[in-house]
Amino acid sequence: MRLTPVEPVVVEVSADVAPSGHSFRHPLRFRRVRPELEPDAVELPARLPV
Repeated sequence: MRLTPVEPVVVEVSADVAPSGHSFRHPLRFRRVRPELEPDAVELPARLPV
């Protein structure tokens, strides 16, 4: 397997967090690239709602 390093980029996604067994019912959907945001400036939630 070959590794290709890339620069980090912030993207916006939409997610339906409704569970279905041990996984989510629907996959994530890509919305857009957010070039105005730096990866270090994005706060991740402590926990996703269930």
